[in-house]
Amino acid sequence: MNFIGIKEMQIGCVCYNGHETGRYDRMKSRFEQIGLEHLLVTEFTYNKFQQSLLDDAKDPGTRRIISINLNHLLLIQHYYENTKQEYIIICEDDVHIDKTIDLSSLITTFKSDNLDLLLIGYLYPFKLSPGLHLYGEDLWGAQCYMISRQYAKQLLDKYIYNEFDINACVFSADWTITKEAKKRALISPLLFLEEGNSGGDDGPHTPFHRRCKFAHYNDNFI
Repeated sequence: MNFIGIKEMQIGCVCYNGHETGRYDRMKSRFEQIGLEHLLVTEFTYNKFQQSLLDDAKDPGTRRIISINLNHLLLIQHYYENTKQEYIIICEDDVHIDKTIDLSSLITTFKSDNLDLLLIGYLYPFKLSPGLHLYGEDLWGAQCYMISRQYAKQLLDKYIYNEFDINACVFSADWTITKEAKKRALISPLLFLEEGNSGGDDGPHTPFHRRCKFAHYNDNFI
């Protein structure tokens, strides 16, 4: 599915168990209010190797991290194999969207800087000056990112089309996807903003997530 008026880009939302949590309906409403066509994926099918990664996870938290990353990668695979679009935007299912988002401008920026990945939703508890910023290994969050078709193929070759040693890598969406890109940047102001309740209302990381939300939230977000 295409963004309205944008033929070069696809958007997908990782919405696992979204019907049970209410996230599916919230995200669907947000996309529709802005007029963005989208794909909300609520179920993912794992092959034997992928299922073994989950079965061998040492605890529920590790299993959840592996599952989320697999879901991101499988959604990237869907777009890579079923479309010819040059760019893909993947977001999670608990984000506000900036209703003033300018997709044509994003594509222009991505092309002009010859990027592999552009973070447009992330966790950072302070405002940054407008524009593009390089980021290092201490920035977290894969709430929303834009990737090139070439980088999508690189990820798929490494983590989907071939088996790999999960103990030899950091298999988490906000490392595997956002840190392995050589030509990467983030944009400020961010365009997709996490709701701020990661891990539940009293999760150990929730205060940090809420700080990140309140640092960036404004009336443009729905």
